[in-house]
Amino acid sequence: MKRSVEAAGVAIAVIYAIGCGDGAPAREPDMGSCGRGLVWEGRLYKSAGDLRDVARDDDLGEADDGCNPGQRIAIEGLVGIAPQVAIGETRPPRHVFLAAGYLAEHHTHPLHDVLYPGGRGVVPRPLRCSRRFRLQGRISPQPAYPSDLVVRVSADRSIQVRLRPRARMHGLLKDGVAFIEENRRVQVAGRRCRGPHGTKNLVVSMMRAL
Repeated sequence: MKRSVEAAGVAIAVIYAIGCGDGAPAREPDMGSCGRGLVWEGRLYKSAGDLRDVARDDDLGEADDGCNPGQRIAIEGLVGIAPQVAIGETRPPRHVFLAAGYLAEHHTHPLHDVLYPGGRGVVPRPLRCSRRFRLQGRISPQPAYPSDLVVRVSADRSIQVRLRPRARMHGLLKDGVAFIEENRRVQVAGRRCRGPHGTKNLVVSMMRAL
């Protein structure tokens, strides 16, 4: 994977804090719009589009259309990928759907290299970093591709997190993939950085479940 701005092989996340001078206001993930969503076996899946290089596997039956109650969509598995992590749509447009909570921007996700060619991830470049920081909060709402993580540090303050491939995730793996559930308490630590055009960011090199 690519080297981070702090050390070889250490990935980072960019955090935008609400109500302080350390970043721009956080954008809440738009869970109100459908954006092509499915519900299968009680799990929410969001569309990642038509990933034509992803091989299809056995039929999995049907999932509920998240935008049209009562409508069912035929689905199938993906070769080498557990269906609780991602599934495919059987008929056109044959989108691939990613389960909420599993972080596609992290290198442990089986579709990471397909979604982020070259390991670029979602963090803007270049970054110039300085002082260290540490904070705690709860993940809310649960992340669903392609929305960013949102950490609530108080009742009226939220922080948006953009994770890069090799961020250190302690106690935040499920099925071998980086995973964060709704309302999970976490601790993050890293450095204060400036991104392109001088934008202020809090850059996280570690996230730990509490």
